[in-house]
Amino acid sequence: SESQERMLMVLKPDATETARAIFNKWDLDFMPIGRVTETGRLILLKDGGTACDIPIGPLVDDAPEYDRSHGDTPVRKQLASSDITNDAPISHMLKTMLGHVDLASRRWIYEQYDSQVMADTIVDLTRDQAHIQFDGTDATALTTGGQGADCLQAAMPALLTLTAADIAGAAEWQLQTTAEYAKVREQFDRPIGFFQAVKHPIVDMMIATDETRSLVYQAAAAFDFDRDDAARCAHLAKSSASDTAEFCANRSTQLHGGIGFTWEADVQIYHKRQMHSQFLFGDGVWQRQQLAALL
Repeated sequence: SESQERMLMVLKPDATETARAIFNKWDLDFMPIGRVTETGRLILLKDGGTACDIPIGPLVDDAPEYDRSHGDTPVRKQLASSDITNDAPISHMLKTMLGHVDLASRRWIYEQYDSQVMADTIVDLTRDQAHIQFDGTDATALTTGGQGADCLQAAMPALLTLTAADIAGAAEWQLQTTAEYAKVREQFDRPIGFFQAVKHPIVDMMIATDETRSLVYQAAAAFDFDRDDAARCAHLAKSSASDTAEFCANRSTQLHGGIGFTWEADVQIYHKRQMHSQFLFGDGVWQRQQLAALL
């Protein structure tokens, strides 16, 4: 395993102690966990009983194999330098050579498997996001006359409300976690929460979180009971939530000091999710522009 530094070796029985001595020399763990037999079966033992007993054929020799079509490379005619004449600039010839399949092109490699599905690299590792491109693909229209856009527009209040609720929940976690940290982290013989430079931003986090939570409640109620006002309430909630996401994420990381942005602390996970949620379906500025258009 690359991350946990485990290695599995198949040794001859008389080489076991030699391997153990090498591992002990470098203070590494060494433990025989099994033995190779002639039964043709994989047998796993646990707690004094047999946990698994299966044939290894389907896993090894009888496993399906992918055999791509292939053939011999045709022999190309050898050309002498004196037979080649071209008045094109050297830069053009270099680009042509670099783009030739025999020299530098690797297009045949990346077009073999799912070349139209491209993973989007985003800062938030708690979400998966991808871009699918259709190029020259046969397709059947599921909607016509803008019905797809109408369906998306009808669902937008719910999408905005759910995203705002996600932000409100993450902001509450950031608030509570930062407040607890400010009680136990000491500086100058006092908890850092004693200092106004720390306690005031935490209070501002609480105010922002409460505002967003209230607007989320309003947007959810409007979606259920007052659809005519659902879009306005959803834009209000997401506008507030986007601003809260940025503020609480920054204050939480800042007030945790150097540990706040390390991989060992969960603060960075929430920070990245809040940054993604801030712009998901439009940030606060865009939400206020849409809200103004409704008024």
